[in-house]
Amino acid sequence: TDLSATSALWEDMSEGYNTTQYFTIAMSKEANDDRIMGGAQDNGTIYFQENGSAGSLEFSDGTAICAGDGSYGYFGENYAYTSFQAGRARRANYLNPDQTEIQTHFSFSLVNVAPPSSANTADMFYIHPFAIDPNDEKYMYFPEKNTIWRNSNLEAFNPMNYWTKLNSIAAPSNYTITDLAVSNEPAHRLYFGASHFTLKPKLYR
Repeated sequence: TDLSATSALWEDMSEGYNTTQYFTIAMSKEANDDRIMGGAQDNGTIYFQENGSAGSLEFSDGTAICAGDGSYGYFGENYAYTSFQAGRARRANYLNPDQTEIQTHFSFSLVNVAPPSSANTADMFYIHPFAIDPNDEKYMYFPEKNTIWRNSNLEAFNPMNYWTKLNSIAAPSNYTITDLAVSNEPAHRLYFGASHFTLKPKLYR
């Protein structure tokens, strides 16, 4: 068959099939909250809102909150937080009182909240974790190799001024902190895990 012939017919077979790959998913801590965001490979952080009837799983069209390779996210009471490759964590504003719409990166409104060490991307994971205290959302924890940084005023005009390196709770120097979380009950308790290429992993409270 001569494919250059003008009589060739082409049929669109996409059928709306999506192939986005997600690294992480974030959901609100509030009951019956229908917001969700996901860090997607090459597609930034994408925000959705469930808009179907009871018992259905129908979601709004996705909105890109942040560019790059999307990583971790968090829905806070006053702000939403997102990140992209190599630990670049950002704070985003809500646009309406019920917090169902988030400012996108196209409006240049995202605020950098990552600690100064994140500028050295060689020390960050490609998909780098962070944790926000759900009991007091002014606090963020951010790992760097075997140590942890803590921000004590994440909602400040310039949150970069409130980072402290917590050397006293570091993992062994030959380990790397790979994940962390803060508990609701008891409140304010930080857990973190550390990995090693050949030794058993360690979990700390």
